[in-house]
Amino acid sequence: MAFSQQELGKRIRNERIKNKLTIERLCELLDVSPSFIGLVERGTSGISLEKLCRLSEIFQVSTDYLIKGIEDPNAPAKKQQQILWIF
Repeated sequence: MAFSQQELGKRIRNERIKNKLTIERLCELLDVSPSFIGLVERGTSGISLEKLCRLSEIFQVSTDYLIKGIEDPNAPAKKQQQILWIF
């Protein structure tokens, strides 16, 4: 499976929306600008490994899922609660 920056951006956007995070709130959590998030979600800009790992923690998904769209069958089920308590 080939890597697609656009697919990564779509998964990040979908997870942000699914977790009811605004772009502004996600920017605060990642310490980046709204324009950067927009570029990443559109697939026109890359994202650092550090920020990708942080997104994985925020969304409670694996980095494999964000990068390749592959769900980890051994991962524990995602908790059905607000994830912002982490921060």
